Amino acid sequence: MPTKIIDTASYTAWPRSPVRDGNGHLVSVYWDGAAALSTFSFYEARSTDDGATWTPTLINFDDTVWCIAGAFGVTAAGTLLVATSAYKLPYPSTPNNAPRVWRKTAAGSWTRVGDIPQPAGDSIFVPFGRPVQLPGGVTRITCCGWDAARTYAHIYYVDSSDDGQTWSNLTTIKKDYTNSCNELCYYAEGNNHLVITRREDEYGTHEGGMRQFVSTSAGASGTWVDMGEVPAIVGRYAAAPDIMALGAGRIALLY
Repeated sequence: MPTKIIDTASYTAWPRSPVRDGNGHLVSVYWDGAAALSTFSFYEARSTDDGATWTPTLINFDDTVWCIAGAFGVTAAGTLLVATSAYKLPYPSTPNNAPRVWRKTAAGSWTRVGDIPQPAGDSIFVPFGRPVQLPGGVTRITCCGWDAARTYAHIYYVDSSDDGQTWSNLTTIKKDYTNSCNELCYYAEGNNHLVITRREDEYGTHEGGMRQFVSTSAGASGTWVDMGEVPAIVGRYAAAPDIMALGAGRIALLY
């Protein structure tokens, strides 16, 4: 029977779906915070026996920012990436810091690298989902941003062309004054790109389904079309979307 990754009285949450790193090991990440949200840490959980047992290793501890939620995955080179929010403590405080990125090569250790650029006007900016590998060695991460008054939600992507060491090409998918957004996933097949985001009917209520955005031009700026609600999820509370490729042009949406 698989073992627990961690057994603790602290606040543990947001485990990410495991990936295989450059060593062939299963790896996930999760966040662990003090009950009063005065400190926050995040960990790597590694299995060398296909998930039968797991070993947690601290990636980062911080008592000045709330590193919570985030994007996690592996690049085409086998490098692990984790990108987290960096809310100032005590929470909530604004404006917040730019999201932070850590990477780990197959032979290396976790190292903080270049931050994801923070858009002007967005007080809160959070990376979500699984990094996507695109042609030409590009790694793409999706992010959500909000202004301090939470009058709009901003959906972006940002790219890295050096295996996650630096990030640029911050591109807007949707700026929405009607629906908030939270928790994103991105899928690309050729020039056809798809983003699914959890939708909230009103800011702060955490109610709603999921919206879908499509580009047939490789995600270029200005080519994204709002396709509305994911039909099977209308009227239901849905969270943590993820997309799995099934082959033969078929995909599955997990939530």
